[in-house]
Amino acid sequence: MTGGWEWIPRSGAWRIAQRLGERRRAFGWTQAELAARAGVAQSTLVHWETGRWPNAIATATVNALEAALQLPQGWLLSDDVEPLLDPVFDAGSAVAREGGGNFQARIPPARCREIGPRARRLREELGLSVAEAARACGVPACKRLIPRRKRF
Repeated sequence: MTGGWEWIPRSGAWRIAQRLGERRRAFGWTQAELAARAGVAQSTLVHWETGRWPNAIATATVNALEAALQLPQGWLLSDDVEPLLDPVFDAGSAVAREGGGNFQARIPPARCREIGPRARRLREELGLSVAEAARACGVPACKRLIPRRKRF
């Protein structure tokens, strides 16, 4: 994407709209939040997510959307169908938005059961120990969440 404007093919408008909405929802953001992060009007983003794209869009706007959504440059408008990694979920921001700190009340138990194995797989792929991963995330590492029984 070089130059000042990118052409939006009519045939690709729905695909682009779907990608944009799905990625925004993966972050748990409202349309207003994404619009603010990308520097576009919320009403414009609403139009885009419903497939009403202009014939051309400023390259800077596409770049801002891709940066906000942590997308590789050019992916939003491309025909590429490769799946993307899940975006990083900022739990602190989510809790602040919700106005509380009780994570157990906010994350459904079924979703919690998905997090552990996935985190372990990713940690192992990176070759990190539990302590190294915890340090990288800025959280304390605990070897065991359930206290051991005393042995007699």
